[in-house]
Parts: sequence; C-alpha cells; structure tokens
Amino acid sequence: MKKLSKAELRKQMLAQLVATEALVFRHAGIRAAENLKTYFSQPVAVFKSLPNEIDTSLLIKNFQSVLLPGPDPEAYAREILNSGIKLVLVPGLAFDQQGHRLGRGGGYYDRVIALLRASPSPPQIIGLCLKLQILPEIPVEGHDQKVDSLCAGV
Repeated sequence: MKKLSKAELRKQMLAQLVATEALVFRHAGIRAAENLKTYFSQPVAVFKSLPNEIDTSLLIKNFQSVLLPGPDPEAYAREILNSGIKLVLVPGLAFDQQGHRLGRGGGYYDRVIALLRASPSPPQIIGLCLKLQILPEIPVEGHDQKVDSLCAGV
C-alpha cells in the first residue's frame, strides 16, 4: 500500500474530523479535563479550539492561568519560557505513538516546540486528540517536532 503524503493525509484527516459530530469533540474535552485535572493548579499554555478539534473551553476554564497562542510563534514560545509554564497542550490533525504530529501545514507549532526544546528545561508538551487521530505512522520531515505524550479522548 502506498504511503500518503502529508498533504494527502491532511485532506483525509480533515474529512474525517469534519464528519465527526460536534458532541464527540465536547466529550473529548471533558475527558481531557478529567485526565489533566492534577495540573489545574499550574499555569498552562493551551490553544483555543477550532471547529473539529477537541473542545478546550473546559480546560481553559479550569487551569489556574492560561496562555493562549498569538500570531507569532517565536513570541509565544518566549512567553511560555518567561512565565515558567511547565505544560503545553497542542493540537494536531493526526499523531502517532512515537509522538510525531501532523499539523495544518503552517509550521506554527513546529517552530514553538523547537524553541521550547532548545531551552535548558523545556516544558512537557502534550498533544490533544481523538483516538481516531492516532495513526500507526505519520510522514515526517526534518523540521517536524514531536510531542512528549498524547491525551486522547473518545
């Protein structure tokens, strides 16, 4: 079987996510909050979910303090490091068990993660996803950055 390119896999994953009911993303957000509740007393860097991503509204509401991404990945990474945040939650279209992440193609989180990893004590980076987003293998290029672990909901 032919391996899919990143562009082909993005298209396939987006189609699957668009076909997924909104309630699934909401339930996954509730499950993620349950799995991450031991971190609620800490500040966290987290994304505000887009349609067809795990709903992060409950996470944003429950963490002690939250840093949301801005338009500049380098500035966001500096803010994370300067604020002493030890937990960063990132989205993705797909992940594999080795921590590889397929994003939307702009490289935003690859740049953020690379800058965080270059620091002496990088924060833990967790990918939030549905179980259907965990694949056996993802195409990887040299600039692609891995996550430390996954928090998978329904």
